Amino acid sequence: MRLQIVAIADLLRDTGVRMPPTASTFKQAQKVTPAEADQPGLGV
Repeated sequence: MRLQIVAIADLLRDTGVRMPPTASTFKQAQKVTPAEADQPGLGV
C-alpha cells in the first residue's frame, strides 16, 4: 500500500492525483458455442 501526500497548493493548481491504472480483476472467460455446450436433461 502506498500513501500519496498531496499539498493544498497542488490541489488548488488542479494538478490532480496520480493513481495507478485500473485493471480488471478477472480474466475474460472463453465463449462456448452451442455445439460445445452439452447440458443433460433432468429426466422428468
